[in-house]
This record gives sequence, structure tokens and C-alpha cells, in this order.
Amino acid sequence: MPGRGYIFARPAPWIPPMSAEHPPILDPTVLGELRELLEDAYGDLLQNFLDDLAEQLPAMEEALMRGAAMTLGQIAHKLKSASGSVGALRLSALAFELEQLGKSGDVSRALPVLAQLEAVAHDTQRAISAELAT
Repeated sequence: MPGRGYIFARPAPWIPPMSAEHPPILDPTVLGELRELLEDAYGDLLQNFLDDLAEQLPAMEEALMRGAAMTLGQIAHKLKSASGSVGALRLSALAFELEQLGKSGDVSRALPVLAQLEAVAHDTQRAISAELAT
């Protein structure tokens, strides 16, 4: 059995810092603040977000298929703001990327970002649904 100082003699395990590239799906601090502030309306806010998200995803896909960069950027801007408001940080970051691509008028690189956003959106939907169930 190691002596008392053993735990301090070993280096701490390396834990990678949280980066903007990989923020959590949902920020528990934001959710807690919203829950406290909105009380009974908290669930309605999250449900409205889910409803809007279900409309925005196909609209962004359609805009991309038409090559409508401005429309893609506008929808992505709305999603960025809404997802940031509910603490969906990863979704917000990807929506920001799409917004910038839309603003630039170059949607040639948007398809992989949209695919990534859709995957994160599904994770976000599951996480919010779980939050609503509590």
C-alpha cells in the first residue's frame, strides 16, 4: 500500500480543456438560469425551440440545394441565436459557421458543415427532450 504522499507524487491525469470547437451539447448553467428565470414557461421555451429547429433543418438543406447562400445565412443566423439562448452551444457554433458561409456567398463548403450541424441537432433534440422529461 502506498504511503500518504503517494497521491500527490503522481501527476494528475491530463484532461483536455473544453474548446470552442467542442462545447457541450447543452450548457447546464444556461439551462439552470432559464429554469429559474422562466419557471413554468421553461418547458414551453424548450418545446418552441425544438419545433423551430424541426422547421429550420429542412429549410437550410433546401437553401443549400438551391445555392441560396443568403437564405442559408439568414436561417443559420436565427438558429445560432436561438440555440445560444437555450444553451445549445455546439449547435450555435455550427450555425455560426453556416451563417458565415452564407454571408460570404460561397456555399461550396457548406455541405459538410450542414451534415455536422444536422448530427449535432439530433443530439441536441435528444438532450432537450430528456431535459423536458425531468
